[in-house]
Amino acid sequence: MQFDWMVQCYPGDGVHRDAPLLEELDRETTMSGVGTASEAGFGGLWAPDHFMLGPRHEEYEIWTLLGALAERTDLEVGPLVGSITYRNPALLAKMASTVDVLSDGRLQLGLGAGWHKEEHAAYGFDFPRSSSGWRCWRRGSS
Repeated sequence: MQFDWMVQCYPGDGVHRDAPLLEELDRETTMSGVGTASEAGFGGLWAPDHFMLGPRHEEYEIWTLLGALAERTDLEVGPLVGSITYRNPALLAKMASTVDVLSDGRLQLGLGAGWHKEEHAAYGFDFPRSSSGWRCWRRGSS
């Protein structure tokens, strides 16, 4: 059995409540948590792919973070879950293959459709309607 760590990559209350809530986030806090997870024997490091998930919209960009994590540790790394609507598919493939090569094949690539309508609007990304008609639950939705 493998246990993994979700890297805290935004401060304050947000959707992912399985990470410690922080008032602010800085490099040292993030890397200290990563070091602790590595020393504790965790097998992988994961981070959500969002641009403005926390209350102050101060989230790290996932692929830049994954590159830094891959260099710092020998653990598996990956997005929890990477949104296919935030980046051009060819660019996403290039980014993922670069992290995979630089990490000696430790990238675990999880992709999803993306659910955060407000992020899409804020960054000018199309928010496609699901052809199956189902939608993701989030706090405050009915």
